[in-house]
Amino acid sequence: MAARQHVLALSLLAAAGGSPWPARGQIPAEAAADTPPTEAAAGAEAAAPGGVSLSLTEALELALTRNYAVQLARLDEQDAVARIDEAWGSVYPRVDLSARYVRNVRVANPFAGSDAGSFFGGLDAIGWLAYNESAREAGGQTLSLAEYQRRIAEGQSAAGLSTSTSDNPFLVENQVTATLAVTQTLYNGAAFAAIRGAEAYQQQVGASLRQQQREVARDVSRAFHGALLADARVDVMEKAVERVRETVTDVTERVENGVLPMFQQLSAEVELANLETSLIQARAGAEAAKDGLKLTIGLPPQQAITLRGELTVTERLDLSAEGFEAAVAEAERHRPDLETLRRTRQLLEVQTELTDAQYLPVVSLFGNLGVTGSIPDDRTVATQDPMNPFAFDKKTLGPFDGAYWFDTLNLGINLNWNLFDGFQTTQRRQQNRIEVRRLDLRMQQAVDGVRGEIRASLRALRTAEEQLATVQKNVARAELNYAHAKARVDEGVSSRLELRDASNQLDQSQFNRLQAAHDYLDALVAYRIAVGRPPAGQAGAEAAR
Repeated sequence: MAARQHVLALSLLAAAGGSPWPARGQIPAEAAADTPPTEAAAGAEAAAPGGVSLSLTEALELALTRNYAVQLARLDEQDAVARIDEAWGSVYPRVDLSARYVRNVRVANPFAGSDAGSFFGGLDAIGWLAYNESAREAGGQTLSLAEYQRRIAEGQSAAGLSTSTSDNPFLVENQVTATLAVTQTLYNGAAFAAIRGAEAYQQQVGASLRQQQREVARDVSRAFHGALLADARVDVMEKAVERVRETVTDVTERVENGVLPMFQQLSAEVELANLETSLIQARAGAEAAKDGLKLTIGLPPQQAITLRGELTVTERLDLSAEGFEAAVAEAERHRPDLETLRRTRQLLEVQTELTDAQYLPVVSLFGNLGVTGSIPDDRTVATQDPMNPFAFDKKTLGPFDGAYWFDTLNLGINLNWNLFDGFQTTQRRQQNRIEVRRLDLRMQQAVDGVRGEIRASLRALRTAEEQLATVQKNVARAELNYAHAKARVDEGVSSRLELRDASNQLDQSQFNRLQAAHDYLDALVAYRIAVGRPPAGQAGAEAAR
């Protein structure tokens, strides 16, 4: 029990000293598929060997199942359940069975050196006196001691009994003992506090598991959005390359017809080569982004994946309804990292109870049932004829004969109470109070950090929303500008250089729109993680499992 308390105390102090804050990140902002999570993930796993098609919801569910950090956190939760069972075991009855066999070669005579040493040698005289007394009463002849002993020896010899005597009548060659001990704790303050501590530890581990799940969901969301952005950049550049190829073909025909100078053809070809080089790099970047996503999910690196979904904002947060103080209050209620700190404080309080329990006694009931066997090698015994004291018979007893075995039973109450330990318990209690005060300061620091995080996430969200509104309008302008430039070129009133400029502006506007959508989703994710809202898709995945 003392070892268990020591281990629990170390775990409590270690939990109090850990860093409460994870790295900042995002959680997913939207679910990209209508398929239920379990069916979706199963479909993704069972896809063709050539590749797996994943939506954001499917990626989240796979990560919550396969991510190594989540699996380790689940093992911690199972360990916490086992600790509760172990703590309860300290107040259950304890049953111990012990058995021992001893072969006695030599044993001490407990009466050696005392006047009682001659007691056993005088037993024959007692029998002789009893015989003569009976003979006088019956009018018979009395015998001398020597004659009595001679006739006894003749009777034993006639019955086949050994007349030699051992120099130590206490020697029994074989001894067997077996004891069944039962102990039931009636009161042990430390044991009951350990049970409460184990239950609080399970709640703390559960909060840590939820925090780990949110961190994984945040990382998967970030990696998924990044991979979508990389794929979208590839799509934009492929369209740009296709437009420049058309331009090169048209310019080449006009140069051959002598309408345009050669430098315009060379300029268009150089631009096409540069774009193709950038396209190759963009494709490599998209594959690298997918590799990072696979690593975060827990998929094997060789598994090919394709992503379903677009970088479009389908959910807008009403910032006017999101009050700062209300968001802080929501974070204090729902953030798992703050809950972990509260559970850590509860564990420290239990640690104080464990220390206080050292002032109290431990009371327990005990009962011991024992069986002892003393079995000599020579189990031959003599029986005397009641009518003739000099006539004997013999028989051999079995090793389990009742003459060699006896049982014992004892019951009682045990009280163990330390009255003075050199003020060690008092100093440990003072250390516990210091740890509680230290954790209170950390909790206040954590709440202040949450307030700053929420304020920063709201500011970033407003900025991303304004940026998204601006770039969306600009994309519409760029598309219209490209359409006008193309029409002017087709009518022959404008040059290909003007069309290329309009194409570049359109590409850059589309890049900006994709980046703005990505930034808004990340800002929305950061706000949700700051206020403690569960990631989209995580709750459904957990319920399905």
